[in-house]
Amino acid sequence: RRSAAAAGPPLLCHPTNGALLVRTTRGGEVTYHGPGQLTSYPILPLSSAPFKKDLHWYLNKVEEVVIRTLSRFGLSGVRDPRGTGVWVSGRKVAQVGIGCSQWITQHGFAVNVTEECMPYFKEIVPCGINESVGGVACLSELAGMELSVQEVAEEVVVSFGEEFGVKVTAET
Repeated sequence: RRSAAAAGPPLLCHPTNGALLVRTTRGGEVTYHGPGQLTSYPILPLSSAPFKKDLHWYLNKVEEVVIRTLSRFGLSGVRDPRGTGVWVSGRKVAQVGIGCSQWITQHGFAVNVTEECMPYFKEIVPCGINESVGGVACLSELAGMELSVQEVAEEVVVSFGEEFGVKVTAET
């Protein structure tokens, strides 16, 4: 069982890439957050308009934000019955893990943007997704052009505002 006491200091450090393994209270299996990814943790009051007290609604909206963003780079993102997140050509490009306490959202999503994040995925089976079911990919590879985390972040802000019908401010 996960509990607040389960979170803590790093358990180990990878001998070649220096990545830290940290136990958290977040759900899911193993994932990676680090260089080459855009990680966004929106904090929203789902009990207030224009939001809804509905976690499935919120999860679908978050996935749609990513799908809208991908379309701005010529990519067709989709949902997949294998799990939450967003997929392109059968490969996962965005992980979504939401949480909520008293209808205030926690956690969020991570989009694999550059090749810099890809070596870390070779060391784990992220979200239970391995190469036999398509594996993971990054936007730069799929779009066939170098993208920066910053330019994808700017498009996520626009997509988020459009999808939720709100004005968005971003903090980095």
